[in-house]
Amino acid sequence: MRCHVRSSHNQRRRPGLGTENRGMPTSGRLTSWSASLAIGIVFCCVNAGAAEVSSKARVVAIVDTTVVYPDREGGAALQPHSTVLIDGSRISAVGPSSSIAPPKGAQVVDGSGKWLIPGLTDAHVHFFQSGNFYTRPDGLDLTKRVPYASEVARNKARLAATFKVWIASGVTSVVDIGGPMWNFEVRSAAQATEAAPYVAVAGPLVSMVADPKLELDDPPIIKAATPQDGVRLVDRQLPHKPDYIKVWFIHEAGTDLAAQEAIVRAVGDAAHKAGVPLAVHATELTTAKAALRAGADYLVHSVGDEPIDAEFLELMKRNNALYCPTLWVISGVCRPLAPDRGGAALGRSPDRVDDAGPPEYSQGGTTSAHRGADG
Repeated sequence: MRCHVRSSHNQRRRPGLGTENRGMPTSGRLTSWSASLAIGIVFCCVNAGAAEVSSKARVVAIVDTTVVYPDREGGAALQPHSTVLIDGSRISAVGPSSSIAPPKGAQVVDGSGKWLIPGLTDAHVHFFQSGNFYTRPDGLDLTKRVPYASEVARNKARLAATFKVWIASGVTSVVDIGGPMWNFEVRSAAQATEAAPYVAVAGPLVSMVADPKLELDDPPIIKAATPQDGVRLVDRQLPHKPDYIKVWFIHEAGTDLAAQEAIVRAVGDAAHKAGVPLAVHATELTTAKAALRAGADYLVHSVGDEPIDAEFLELMKRNNALYCPTLWVISGVCRPLAPDRGGAALGRSPDRVDDAGPPEYSQGGTTSAHRGADG
């Protein structure tokens, strides 16, 4: 259990999605926060100037803090003067400080003036991507400045620091929803690191298209031209016990949607047979519905090209599927490229950002803008 108590100012984070334990790999499900789940994985951090919580202490008592309940509305979401007891890796008690006393021998952390929040989950990350301008040359090619191999080496070298950034931001669980086979090493590293979030991973994306600009010795995206190709890519990952199998469902003009849906279905069937859920990148309504018909358990982006319809909702309910909106992907990529935010320094106008797309493009579609921004 990694525990810290966070200062009460600047605590306007949204509750995220929670992941179930690694001990339940057959579902791999993400669930919305409930009160019990929020308390069950509550995250706390020691504010600057306060004493660090000892990882050796069996029982930790955080006293006189304000506990935040994201599932409640208004003032009921905040419970001041609360005490939380952590026994090993479990929350054993939460309630008014007036009625809960720290047990003898517990390490006591003064939470006065601070807020205690649930550990947040980022349900769509990629450890092979840094978020800087050099991390996706298939979207914005600056390899003349920084070779892609150098960027990948940098990301690997600073993995421990990346783990700490998540924890320092209040994020205690992340889902890397597709990347190189190195992803499985990332998960193992997180499991062996004290200052690291819980990490769930998918391996290389089974794709409808090739992405040669990302193909080094361990490509994160691999094209499957047939259902058999897709199944072989699933079989390659299964020995590593992936938390998800991921499909990059890119439907380009003139390609056969039914044939692509058959690939997704074959991949999904192979994953489900092994007890692994299927995640799909499908940002058009047509591809999203095709993915759901093929058995998708998790749509990792919003549908962005047109409003969803009743058929889509029925398919989502039938599959009990999850939906991660990733509202900031495209605007987050394009906004820094605008002239008033430094884009002019890259020699690019706001309506011409190579393959990354124009700044006004905000979400969805299978244009090169969305393909290059994220997985």
